Amino acid sequence: MKHEVIVPAAGESINEVFIGTWLKKSGDFVKKDEVLLDLETQKTTFEIQAEFSGRIEVLKPEAETRVRPGDVIAIIDDSVQGEASASPPSAAPQEKKAPAPSTGAEAPILHPAARKLAAETGVELGSLQGSGKGGRILKEDVTSASAAPSTGAPALRIVSPPPPESKPALPTFQYHLDEARGERREPASRIRRTIAQNLVAAQHTAAILTTFNEADMSRLLAFRKRHKEAFVAKHGVGLGMVSLFAAACIRALKDFPLVNATFTGEDVIYRDFVDMSVAVSTESGLVVPVIRDADKIGVIGFERKLDELGRKAKEKKLSIQEMTGGTFTISNGGVFGSLLSTPILNMPQSGILGLHKIEERPVVVDKQITIRPMMYLALSYDHRIIDGREAVGFLVKVKEGVENLETLLSEKDLGLA
Repeated sequence: MKHEVIVPAAGESINEVFIGTWLKKSGDFVKKDEVLLDLETQKTTFEIQAEFSGRIEVLKPEAETRVRPGDVIAIIDDSVQGEASASPPSAAPQEKKAPAPSTGAEAPILHPAARKLAAETGVELGSLQGSGKGGRILKEDVTSASAAPSTGAPALRIVSPPPPESKPALPTFQYHLDEARGERREPASRIRRTIAQNLVAAQHTAAILTTFNEADMSRLLAFRKRHKEAFVAKHGVGLGMVSLFAAACIRALKDFPLVNATFTGEDVIYRDFVDMSVAVSTESGLVVPVIRDADKIGVIGFERKLDELGRKAKEKKLSIQEMTGGTFTISNGGVFGSLLSTPILNMPQSGILGLHKIEERPVVVDKQITIRPMMYLALSYDHRIIDGREAVGFLVKVKEGVENLETLLSEKDLGLA
């Protein structure tokens, strides 16, 4: 029987991947659970393993080949026995397979979900006509057959392919090099091109607006200085600035739930949880891992998870699941010296908070001019569902939180009481 090797789902924000490196070529015998190839997205690389043993036929080659979740990239024929088999066929128990039509034609190609459902429902696969491409038997065909009355005729359901997703094309132009003066052309990396496309898509989809404020960082810096050594000694991770801002954001998101929501174009998706995305810079580009249930794990859990994901990002070991599904993003451009910026939304999220460089500036406190460590804060938001009042109110709430950190966190919250 022939089995499809299918590109797995890669999360709602990733709708195309690239063939990386095939470890097998057409005609090779593969074993179940053996790694077949690497697939690449704009964020990470992940392995695809064989679900069956047999001879493989590669359908999609390497190098710049784009595929989408659900695409068939190879076929494994389990009727072909590998040379490394230790026992003759009669010495090992045979897997019971569905009968095939006795017409001399090749065995039907099965979608893995169809095979599983057929085993559960007892449908004979050999009696079905596949409605998929090339006669492939889909899960829907098995469902129709199991629900149809037993008339001896195979059930057939025509499944229309979904309409292709429309993505705004990147603007390009022809450029003639002046090689004599040292101009040279290098193809942009796959990651860079995909990041560029995602940014353009965000600008074309959402009505992005940015509001600004500034925070006096005196108390936050004093809070970190007072507790950071004891925090590291007890928990083995640092007490960073992002986790403290995350605590302020979580409180603000509870008061302004639209900033934690998603607009589909027709509906607003509200959430009773906060999955915090944190932008991390790597040599390959910016990645945004997600800290699940950030509103429930506290500062200690947040720092431990951020440390783990940060190390994985540097080593290019983040999984698709670790980078999808966030509800709100924090991006700290201040670590690179940025004084002010307007961050772009991490779609389909509706809000992103940009942190910036702490700089001592003269400010008026109690009618007196004094020098304080100040930081500009920027909130970019989807104006389709978030009005200015909610956006400004959210950012003011964050400012109040970091300027009065003792109202948010205690030594008990830090595990130091």
